[in-house]
Amino acid sequence: MKALNPFRGNIRTIVRRASAFSVRRGKRKELAIGFFDLAGSTARKLRLGHLEGLRAMSVHNETCGQIGRLFEGEVIKTLGDGVLMIFADPLEAVLASANIKFGLAKFAKLSTKIGLTAGLVETVKIGSRRDVLGLAVDRCSRLESLASAGQILIDGPLFDAVRSFLKDYAMIRISAPTIRALAGIGETEVREVLVEPVRGSLLRSSKEAFQLNEGGRLPLSEKVAFLEGTTSEIIEVG
Repeated sequence: MKALNPFRGNIRTIVRRASAFSVRRGKRKELAIGFFDLAGSTARKLRLGHLEGLRAMSVHNETCGQIGRLFEGEVIKTLGDGVLMIFADPLEAVLASANIKFGLAKFAKLSTKIGLTAGLVETVKIGSRRDVLGLAVDRCSRLESLASAGQILIDGPLFDAVRSFLKDYAMIRISAPTIRALAGIGETEVREVLVEPVRGSLLRSSKEAFQLNEGGRLPLSEKVAFLEGTTSEIIEVG
């Protein structure tokens, strides 16, 4: 019996064409980077089917992009049910993330996992596709992989950039740091951004600083207020 040939087409030509794509280097800038990943997507597909999974992915990615642009963010690429964005202003990245998290939860019943960092990145073009390179991008990806559904995690560089400005936003609090070993990165200081929704926009300014107890956790009274506030509107999507 003749064995079947598993190869099709001129593989050498295909590989050579793929290798011909040029990589054009661009400018290096200090930027904030955000990874947004739809939580529970595999379980959703198994439970509700692939069409529902595709719908949820589309809502997630489109919401991230539209809200991100309101805060001067730019979508660099989508990765299935994930989005990579850059922001010139790290504070805008935090505010965008808070709006994305609650917009998805309130209006679409979806959860996202978010990692944010800041650092030097280089923009490149691979063929016609734009991308960003740098250790900060890798660090951001590792942070997002640590996050649970509905969490916004930041590292030391992002926290240092926004800590004083966040005191103008009474509804945003930052947890005490923990040290986590990120694959390929090493030990990294990680904090969680906690957001208490208020009626209206997160952009409303206040001089009231956030408070943490000695263990780095919110007091019980503030946790109760936080949970009760999750029904309040943050931003209208769509």
